[in-house]
Amino acid sequence: MFDAITSAFALTAGWGDVLIGVTALPVAYLAAIKAPAWRTSTPVWSALGFIDLVLAVALGVASSPGIPFGFRRPSAHSGLMTTLPWILIPCFNVPLLAHLHLLIFQRLWLSSAVNAGSLSEKRTHCSVGSCGHRQ
Repeated sequence: MFDAITSAFALTAGWGDVLIGVTALPVAYLAAIKAPAWRTSTPVWSALGFIDLVLAVALGVASSPGIPFGFRRPSAHSGLMTTLPWILIPCFNVPLLAHLHLLIFQRLWLSSAVNAGSLSEKRTHCSVGSCGHRQ
């Protein structure tokens, strides 16, 4: 099984997955406690995770047999990824994780829109003077 997948695909996709996976819990912790950097670190982490998935798919396609512009050796290609259980990675895990990264962006965007809306309502309410706050 050694040398079954091209090193460009395996190393790049593998180390990207490790980097995103290792940083997932610290970023989730920052978001859970609403640390000062969570609004910056969460979208950056999610963007890097999404880019990692896109690059892994692109590298997998480029190292597949029959692609004229690809980079592969005759002994190593991504054909292994078309057999069970490996086929579950590109057909199930990658779309699921890509969708989760997009949901993170949606939640961040909606929460910032809600927070901006509630702040503007407070400003409007207080500017009228009926809330009892000094201006």
